[in-house]
Amino acid sequence: MLGGLATTAAALSLESSPRLLAIAVATFATGAVVGAGIAGRLHGLPGRLGQTWVRRLAIICGALPFAAVIVASLPWSLEPQVKFAALGSACAVAISGILLARVAENGYVDAATEGDEPVASWRWYWSPSGSRTLDLIQFLMWGLLAVSSAVVGDWWSAVLGTSAMVLGAVVSVTEGRWTRWFPDASSEAAEIRVYEHGFATERPYRRQFVPWSSITHVRLRGDELVIDRGRFDHRFDQDALEDPEALREAIDRRLETAGRR
Repeated sequence: MLGGLATTAAALSLESSPRLLAIAVATFATGAVVGAGIAGRLHGLPGRLGQTWVRRLAIICGALPFAAVIVASLPWSLEPQVKFAALGSACAVAISGILLARVAENGYVDAATEGDEPVASWRWYWSPSGSRTLDLIQFLMWGLLAVSSAVVGDWWSAVLGTSAMVLGAVVSVTEGRWTRWFPDASSEAAEIRVYEHGFATERPYRRQFVPWSSITHVRLRGDELVIDRGRFDHRFDQDALEDPEALREAIDRRLETAGRR
């Protein structure tokens, strides 16, 4: 975010695109190094940021100031390079924020289960939602738009196309749709683990931890195992679970122990 602010501010006084690009690369690289250094010194920071969806959303919202600059440029006349810098910064911060939010969520799982061996675990024959073919088509289409726009000098469309292409790739990878290219990878990597303080779902590139304090009920309904937790229920297809009845009983016992029933 600091790199985006520096780039947008520099665009107010610079007209040279190469110099502006150099500043953007340098400031974003510096921000990444400084941010990594701070995160390394503040033990547990990723876990705290990834604990709730509100905190994870706040990471992504770092792109809003740059979006506000773009919106403000509509009624007021701003230099083209300022709007272009704001657009590029908004896209870069949003994509980085989505990736960091997933990393923070995984960090929270590591912190919540640190030193705590699972009471039991079951294989989860999980299959990611969405289509890898559609992801590939969209990736190629956005890439074609980016290249063709750059050739004709339409840099706005080029930045948007590149950002959409990168964002699609990030979402596809973090959601695990890449595993469909390797049929055995998904089932081998996915598990549901029951701990003393909650349960965790383990998938390629993404993990989640749900404490018992947030769960109100667990039940088998139709062809699903449903874990009620307010607006954010967890639903698992029974056919995708190694032993849905044993998992339900294990969660039920933990809820009773935790006084949730």
